[in-house]
This record gives sequence, structure tokens and C-alpha cells, in this order.
Amino acid sequence: MKEEEFISEPRAVKDALEGMIWQFAYRGNTRTTGEPMLYCGGLSALEDAFSALGWDDPHIIEDPSLECDVEGCHRFSGPSVTWDGMYSMICTEHHSEECDGKPRPKMKETAIKRESLRDKDNVLPGDWREQVFTKNK
Repeated sequence: MKEEEFISEPRAVKDALEGMIWQFAYRGNTRTTGEPMLYCGGLSALEDAFSALGWDDPHIIEDPSLECDVEGCHRFSGPSVTWDGMYSMICTEHHSEECDGKPRPKMKETAIKRESLRDKDNVLPGDWREQVFTKNK
């Protein structure tokens, strides 16, 4: 895409800003509910990008596929590990528990469903999020 086409295409600009935010913004969790969030951390370029998209700082992420697999935990998932025989996407707190050899806590039904979708090569289908998080599936 040529520069003039890119600049005149609002969707392309929005997608580029979101991509940069996802790559460079700080990730954290709210203190009250533990929900995943992205925040600027005082970086003016990120503040401008958040503002251009109309996002608050911090920006709460409402995508359950990015959350820790442990029941009741809403923190960002970080490391992906095999914990007591189940491949799990867990937050750093639960990763510490896994490293300490603690038994795996109860996992979310969505994690169990996601893992049941893996093929013989242990690969998830491209539409796994739709299959797991769409009601009545």
C-alpha cells in the first residue's frame, strides 16, 4: 500500500496503532478485579496512540482468551506450560506455583475445551477462539 493510500484509509491507520499498542504498551492487571489491561506508563507516543483510538489509560482488555487458565483468575496469561499433564496458559503468579511443584488448581472450562480441540500434532485450529468462546458450541 502506498503512503497516500495508507493515510487516507482510516482502518489501516487504526490497525497500525492497535498493533503498535499491543507490541509496546505495558501489560498489567487492575488492582480491584485483576482484569487484564494495557497502559502507557508515561510514554507520550503511547499516550497519543491511546488518545487517537479513544482508549482510556489504562485500557481494560475484554478478551477472555488472553486470561490465565486457572478458575477465577483474570490476569494476563504469560508462560504456556504443561502442568500436571495439561497444557496451560497461565499468569506469572500461577507459573510460580507450577515451578514450585504445587498441584494444578481447577482450570476454567474454556481452557479444557480449548485443549480438547488440539489435533494429533498438538496444534489448535485457527478458529479456536470462536469455537471456545461462542455460546452454544
